[in-house]
Amino acid sequence: MKRKKFALPDSIATPEELVRATLEVKEYAKWFNQESIRRRVSKKKGPAAPELTEPARAIISHWGDGGPTDSRDMATLIKTLEDFKRHTETVTITLAAPVTSSLKRTLVAWCRSSISPSIFVSFQFNSTILGGAVIRYGSRVFDWSFRRQLLDNSAAFGEVLRRV
Repeated sequence: MKRKKFALPDSIATPEELVRATLEVKEYAKWFNQESIRRRVSKKKGPAAPELTEPARAIISHWGDGGPTDSRDMATLIKTLEDFKRHTETVTITLAAPVTSSLKRTLVAWCRSSISPSIFVSFQFNSTILGGAVIRYGSRVFDWSFRRQLLDNSAAFGEVLRRV
């Protein structure tokens, strides 16, 4: 079966989230293999499939456009997930407040469409930046925080306060 390039769902932003999803996929693969053998040997149904979170379900269903077909396919999926974790870079976004889930998905989708489809996005918060964002990617830091703007324009800030 010809595979398209693997892409993570936007619900998985960090390496830690990928590890959790990979563990779920491994548990599902174990059940899948046992159930495949059971169906070849007898007509009895085994235990139900393990409960999966939305990110793990998305990974399995998008793999091969409809899910894995055999145990080798599952093993390939797990290896792909582990390789993806090892070789993917991370961009860190620091905000002045904790990120909401909707903002997180929006920023992850933007980073994957604008920077690279295979990038992790981690989030931190630091109230001392007052607003804006600080972006770290590799050895580069882009500081668009309000704090940085105030420090860079301290003379202008005093002038603005005098006019108020």
